[in-house]
Amino acid sequence: MKPSPIEKIYEAWTALADGDRLEIAPASTLMAGAATLLSSDGKKTYNISWRDECKVFVSSDPASYWQGYAGYPVIAVLMYLGLVPYDADMASQFKGINWTELNAAHKRDYAAALASVEKERGIDAKKASEAAQRAYDALVGLDITIKRK
Repeated sequence: MKPSPIEKIYEAWTALADGDRLEIAPASTLMAGAATLLSSDGKKTYNISWRDECKVFVSSDPASYWQGYAGYPVIAVLMYLGLVPYDADMASQFKGINWTELNAAHKRDYAAALASVEKERGIDAKKASEAAQRAYDALVGLDITIKRK
């Protein structure tokens, strides 16, 4: 799998911390399942599915579909399933962020967008980075494939 930008961890934190954006289909298991995730601006719904014991993921988000790396919807599902560490305390500091708008304002410079949030909210960037790195290390250590279909 092509590595995701580490900033996608923070976007996944927001998706989970918001509490009402991720919906896992009732029959989902670690073997196979499906979920939907509402975008941070509330304008799009991404469909995520997995199969083969979480080895293969399909997602309609642009990063997963077009770039071939795990976008934040896939990462959020992996966190929900317990396959990537989720730091709820750290994630709560990123609740309610409209990453769609923020990333556009920073011309897709994800690091700059993240830095602006940390500064504006007074978030300890070092602690956030350490928590994100733990999640990121687990993510890149997974043997998963991102497919279009």
